[in-house]
Amino acid sequence: MAAESLHIQNDIIIPEHELEIQASLSGGPGGQHVNKTHSRITLRWYLESSQALSDSQRAYSTTICSDPRNDGQPDQPEPLSANASITRRNEGT
Repeated sequence: MAAESLHIQNDIIIPEHELEIQASLSGGPGGQHVNKTHSRITLRWYLESSQALSDSQRAYSTTICSDPRNDGQPDQPEPLSANASITRRNEGT
């Protein structure tokens, strides 16, 4: 088990090659530094093609992650994504 794998639960481990990681500029408050450095990380994972899940886990996850606005039409395969950004407050005067 590689350190780069993402451990979700004891029986669910997403291997590194299934994850896309991207650094980008973070918007919002935090001063000049935070808006000039790549301080936001986005992690993407394609649920439909993942080998980390059993067929039943994938079917259940696809159901709860589907877009209800599609009126029952199948979604295009899109990644699940999560963002983490660095922001700071100015503790001033």
